Amino acid sequence: MSNYLSGRTSLTTVQTANLADDAVTLAKITSGTDGELITWDASGDPSAVPVGTATHVLTSNGAGAAPTFQAGGGGWEFVSMQQASASSTIAFTGLEDGYDHKFMATTIDPSADMYLEIVLGTGVTPTWVTANYETQKIVHSSTTVVGERETAAPDMNMNVVSHASNGGAAGEYIYGFEVTLIDPGDGTSLPSVHWTMGADNNGGNFDVLSGWGFNSGATAVTALRFEPSTGTFTSGDFFLYRRANS
Repeated sequence: MSNYLSGRTSLTTVQTANLADDAVTLAKITSGTDGELITWDASGDPSAVPVGTATHVLTSNGAGAAPTFQAGGGGWEFVSMQQASASSTIAFTGLEDGYDHKFMATTIDPSADMYLEIVLGTGVTPTWVTANYETQKIVHSSTTVVGERETAAPDMNMNVVSHASNGGAAGEYIYGFEVTLIDPGDGTSLPSVHWTMGADNNGGNFDVLSGWGFNSGATAVTALRFEPSTGTFTSGDFFLYRRANS
């Protein structure tokens, strides 16, 4: 056998029985693309699963079909968190088409009595849109229920303007809010924003606020910014989550 192999640099045919278990190393496997996975096609031959998109998950397509990377369905995934500290605004950028986005916050302490406002941005480096907002909102307070509609506004005011503002006095907080932005970047429909919030008002009462708004001019939104109508956010934690909507 040694004489037969003498001088040969490779073999073109190797019988399976001549290979020891675990003899083929990673270095002996043909090169591929980072992110691909090995599968078998309908003929039983080795094949590669193409590279997926970031955050997509490997999904079975049933017997006789190769798996594919697809957007995960249903669940919200954490994206980022920002902590306010004498902040005049809190902005989240890089919002993507194909995803709904949820913004949540807890224990926001404003420096002065204020209204919490939402502004939308467009473009890679956001251009903040300061016109053409419409909102419908309602406040349930300890003493009254007040509703309001605003049109052609410079922002989405989350409170009812005729009602007392939120936070600012000693021990007064915006205890938390949840804001949902539906598929902001599809470019074909008006970006729709829904919110709920719990807060003190400057009369020492508790408010529960809810509302809905949109912008009639910005159809491909890439950013969302929270800002106080006056003063700053002394403290508070702001979170961004997203989920695929297709």
